[in-house]
Amino acid sequence: MGCCISEDKKKKPIRKTLPSKKTVGEEAGIKIINENIHKFYDIQELLGTGHFGSVNRAVRKDTKDSQEYAIKCIEKRTIFHQNHLLQRELSLLMTVNHPNIVKLYEVYEDDKYIYMVMEHCAGGELFEQLMKRHRYKEADAAKIIYCIMSAISHLHSLNIIHRDLKPENIMLSSKSEDAEIKIIDFGLAKKLESDKAGQNTIVGSTYYVAPEVLNDKYGAECDEWSIGVIMYMLLLGRAPFEGNSDASIYKKIASCKYPHEGEDWDTLSSEAKDLLKRLLEPRTRLRITSKEALNHSWFELRTSHTTQKIHRKVMQRLRQRNKANQLIRETMHVCIRYLKINEIEELNEIFRELDTQHTGRITANDLQAGLKKVGINLSDEDVEDLIKGLDQTEAGMLNYSDFLAATMDKKLLQNKDALWLAFKSFDIHDEGAITKEKLKVAMSRAGWKLTDKDIKNMFCDLGLSENEPINFEAFCMIFDKPNDIEDASILITSTNVEGLENRV
Repeated sequence: MGCCISEDKKKKPIRKTLPSKKTVGEEAGIKIINENIHKFYDIQELLGTGHFGSVNRAVRKDTKDSQEYAIKCIEKRTIFHQNHLLQRELSLLMTVNHPNIVKLYEVYEDDKYIYMVMEHCAGGELFEQLMKRHRYKEADAAKIIYCIMSAISHLHSLNIIHRDLKPENIMLSSKSEDAEIKIIDFGLAKKLESDKAGQNTIVGSTYYVAPEVLNDKYGAECDEWSIGVIMYMLLLGRAPFEGNSDASIYKKIASCKYPHEGEDWDTLSSEAKDLLKRLLEPRTRLRITSKEALNHSWFELRTSHTTQKIHRKVMQRLRQRNKANQLIRETMHVCIRYLKINEIEELNEIFRELDTQHTGRITANDLQAGLKKVGINLSDEDVEDLIKGLDQTEAGMLNYSDFLAATMDKKLLQNKDALWLAFKSFDIHDEGAITKEKLKVAMSRAGWKLTDKDIKNMFCDLGLSENEPINFEAFCMIFDKPNDIEDASILITSTNVEGLENRV
C-alpha cells in the first residue's frame, strides 16, 4: 500500500547506530521539512504496510476541514544501505505531474523516520475492485486503461519507466463510480539517460513482467506489456500467463503464448482484441507505445461527462488568471489540493483532452485548438503570451498543476483552511507573518524566479507595503479583493480577445 520501495533479495546487515538526521537531503533536489510532523498532522489508522514502512490515514491539525492524506512512515535504519532508492523515488515523484499519478505533497524527516505526505486514495486498489467484479465491461475497462496509458505516456515523455505496473499499484481516488485512477509505488521506477537507453536488472511482479525483462535487456516498452496484461485481466477476469510457480509463469511469458480463443474471448470487440495483440507483442520494436495507443479506436468507447458550457467556463478562467499577481497564482497552486472530487474529474477530463500529444503538458498549439473549440480565437502570439503568464516552470507549456491552478473555481480562495495552508507555505519560519524576505525564499522554492524588484512590485500590485509583515488576517483580505483575482480581467468572448497582458 502506498509508494513502497521494493526490497533487495539479499538483505544487508543493519548498522546499530542511527543514520544522521538528513538521510534523503536536499542534494537530490528534494525539499525536506525538518520539523515534528505530529505538530501539523494527526496520524490515524493504518492503511497498509510495505517492506520498509507503514501507510496511515491522516488529517491536518491546524485546519478545521476533513481533508484526508496518506502518510507513509519509513524507519530510517531499515533503508540505511538503500538510501539511494528512496532518494530516487522521491525525486521522481516530485518530477512527475499528472492527474493519474499519486501526488506527493510534503516530506518530513526526524531522527528516526522519514514521512511522505501523499494524496489519499479512498477507493482502494484496482485489484480489490477486480476481485469483486471479476470482469469489467469494455467501456469501463477502456476508461481505466486510457488513464493508465495517459500517465505512462507522461512518464515516458520524461524518460521515466515505472517497471512495476500491476492492479495493486493502481488506486482509485474515491469510491465513486467515476473515480480517478492513480498510479502509485515508484520504488522500482527509474529515469533513463535517454529514450534509447536500456536496463538489465530483472524487476517487477511475476504476472506482469515483459519477456524482454527476462532476457536482461529492456526499455520503456516493458510498461506497455504490463498494461496489456492488466487490460487482459480486466476484460477476461484472469491473467494471460498463469502457472503453479514463478518459473512456470516466466516460461509462458517467454513463449508469448496466451489464451485468445473460447467463449469469453469471442465476446470481446475486434478493437479490444487488436489493442491487446499490439500490447502483448513480443517484439519490442513492433509493440505499440502508450502515446500511439491513446489514439486507438477502442478508446472511442469512453464517454465524456463534460459539456460545451463547462469547457467554455474553464477556458475563460484560464485566460483570466493570466493577469493575476504571482502571489495569488502561487496561492492557487497550494489551494488545488482542496478541490472537490467532482471538480477535479471535470478538469482532469478537459486537461487530457487538451493534451493532444499525450505528454502531460499542454502546448501553445493544444491551447489554441481548445480555445477555438469554444469559439475563442487567439493569435499565435497571444496564446504564447497566455501560456507564458501561467507557466510556472518557464518550459513554454502548462503542466497539470499549472492547469488546475488556472482553472479552479475562485470560490476556493475564500476557503480559510486552503488559505491557511498557503499562508504557512510562505511563512517559512512559522512566525505568524510573511515578510518580503520570506516570500522571496518561499517563491524560489516553489519554482518562481523573482528579483527583489519583482517582489517589490508584487507588494505594490496588492496595495501592500513591502516593509510591513503580513499576518494571516491581512493575507486573507487580499483574496477579498476580487479585482486582484480575475474580475478586473477582460472576460473572453468570441468577439473580445484583444489586449492580452502578461505581468510576469
